[in-house]
Amino acid sequence: FSGNALTGIPKTTINSLLNFTFFKKLSVDYSQFLTSKIPLTDANSVWSEASLISNIQFRYPIVFERSRVNLFFQIQNLYNTDYVLGFDINAFGNRFYNPAAKRNFVVGATIQL
Repeated sequence: FSGNALTGIPKTTINSLLNFTFFKKLSVDYSQFLTSKIPLTDANSVWSEASLISNIQFRYPIVFERSRVNLFFQIQNLYNTDYVLGFDINAFGNRFYNPAAKRNFVVGATIQL
């Protein structure tokens, strides 16, 4: 396998984050994660597809006298991309793929006392 690409390691990964703040309170984070194709066997006979995943998060703080509540809303996998979150390298029976969630939503709050 000399000279082959390193199994399980993409040639390129690029992560980016843009943050915008509106009205001095509302914060919006837009993130993207690009991964090039990945060799899944030592022989480099099976490769994954490249993927581009995007997420967005909105945050809004509410300040009280002695505490602060940060409300947030996330959309993960914003464009509903089919992709694999983790690969089984050199998998028995060619079962390399563990599919990731489709578009999903998270709502929550953090409290600082």
